[in-house]
Amino acid sequence: MAAEAARRRHPVRRTLLVLLGLAVLVGVALVLLALPFRGVQGDAEAARDDLQVAADALRAGDVSTAQVHVESARGHVDRARGATDGIGGDVWQFVPVAGAGVRDVRNLVAALDDATSIAEIGVEVYPQVLGDQAGALVEGESVDLDVLDDILTAGRAATEHAHHAIAALDQVDGDAPVVGASVASARDAALAELEPLNDQLDQAEPFLDVLPGLLGEEREMKYLVAILNPAELRYSGGATLALATVRIKDGKSAFRDIGTLAEAKDADRALYWKKVKGNTFHPRGKARLQNATWSPYWSTSGEELLRAWAKVTKEEFDGVIAIDIPAIASLFNVTGPLDVGEYGTLDATNLTQTLVGSYDTYNDIFERRALNDTLIPIFRDKLFAGGKFVEKFQTLGEAAEGRHFAVYMRDSEAQRIVEELGVTGDLSDTDHDYLGVFTQNTNVAKSDYWQQRTVSSDVTLHEDGSARVALTVEVSNTSAPYPYDTPDPGFGYFTRINESAVATFFPKDVKIRSTTVDGKPEDPFLRHVGDRPYFYRTVTLDPGESATLEVVYDVPRAADVEDGALTYRLDVDPQGMVTPELVDVTVHVPKGYAVRDLPADWTRTDRSTARWVEDGLADSPRWEIQAARLG
Repeated sequence: MAAEAARRRHPVRRTLLVLLGLAVLVGVALVLLALPFRGVQGDAEAARDDLQVAADALRAGDVSTAQVHVESARGHVDRARGATDGIGGDVWQFVPVAGAGVRDVRNLVAALDDATSIAEIGVEVYPQVLGDQAGALVEGESVDLDVLDDILTAGRAATEHAHHAIAALDQVDGDAPVVGASVASARDAALAELEPLNDQLDQAEPFLDVLPGLLGEEREMKYLVAILNPAELRYSGGATLALATVRIKDGKSAFRDIGTLAEAKDADRALYWKKVKGNTFHPRGKARLQNATWSPYWSTSGEELLRAWAKVTKEEFDGVIAIDIPAIASLFNVTGPLDVGEYGTLDATNLTQTLVGSYDTYNDIFERRALNDTLIPIFRDKLFAGGKFVEKFQTLGEAAEGRHFAVYMRDSEAQRIVEELGVTGDLSDTDHDYLGVFTQNTNVAKSDYWQQRTVSSDVTLHEDGSARVALTVEVSNTSAPYPYDTPDPGFGYFTRINESAVATFFPKDVKIRSTTVDGKPEDPFLRHVGDRPYFYRTVTLDPGESATLEVVYDVPRAADVEDGALTYRLDVDPQGMVTPELVDVTVHVPKGYAVRDLPADWTRTDRSTARWVEDGLADSPRWEIQAARLG
């Protein structure tokens, strides 16, 4: 009775005791529910390690090892997912304070689950694309569209998993007590791995959509293959040396060698074709098909070539694949050498010299044509035979960076994919500073084989983001003297005289201040192709001679200006030469500013000056130079 009376006298105490009892019970239950969480970190780390080993194995072509470790990763992930997604996780995520960490861990494990699913897709698809089952996809010159469809479906599934993984990681706050720092670190490390993959998959997805159509799933597709000769340059690259057609229906392709233009019926005669709108390089009057590619933009030159070809054949084609001899040579690095009968063993080191640097060795016109006739079979063999398609496409992508390879498609959606892949062969459309120097052979000669070029740009930035640029272009003919007893004819196959129209393509809205050629003042006439201004001067160089073009001009938007800082932006486009040009750029920032955050290939010569030198420009760099106000 006394105890009962005491309880009635102390209702607050009684309530606290009840609540304490309940708290103990709930606490015990939560601890029991949390017991499975103790293994989550270990399973997650083990899964991550397995995925890394699998990735390394796939890079080495060891599919079986990759499969074993992906299966192991799946086991670890399933255990972790079972722990975090069970009733324990459901309850703990609503507990004040601790719940934030639980939710973060659940999202990390969900992202790991999706990453593992991507790896599972990878080991499933790898044998069909690169491994011992690749023959089921590509056999000879045909693609099995059913197998391709399975691969594309797998690629889309991988994209979905990447999106889910990124979304889960975005939900990780990383601010929970005790575990917040480690969770945030894990999130950031996962994003660093997944975001580039996600971007690559997103970029590839439109290509996956159009690829079956490009391979003739719905109708026969017809493409013109142009083999380009860098010994006779056009602004777009080498002159068209040989042609082939490719017809693809239901994944089955058929090559037809047209051969050299000199041999192709009607392909070497002068004719008219309709001009591409805005193409200032369209030939006036009748012209030969090989003069269709004067524009430096392959989206223009490709269409001009197709229109000229339609005049010759009375047949419309869907696109152009343009590739020069150095690009074909680069494929030998993937496939190995090739024995070509009397011409010996050809490989990446000697193909260009054998095919376009050998006019003295094979100086008979019929020998010359016989050698040129090997071009299309070599290209076809190197592109289709022996598998390794990913490596080949990577090689061609690198060749496109140096403007040795380009693709043009008449279908707008397909051309958009070509643009995203970076193989259009078009000039940069930057609004900032720009360098693009090209030459065009004007004496039907092969002397560009010996051309060497140096491009130097000295840039002085102003505080408003404009710049004064002093550009120097030196073009040299490094050939030996004419080797025959008769006088050098000055044109044709065997001349050593280099006659070229040297063109400088400028930044948009440029203001030319002065121009000299070999020290003599010139009054240039500025033309435009699209919104890219340019002018050219024709120079004639005997063996051993050089010409120097100097231009001073103002660039209105060389740098962005923001919060007392300047960001100078420069795009550079190369020409597909036998010997790539040397480029030397020096940037001076305004007084009161200092150079900051230089790209790896640049050097700081003093506090206000940065320099970049590339001895052999083989790509299309896009640079940003940071400068900050002192004080």
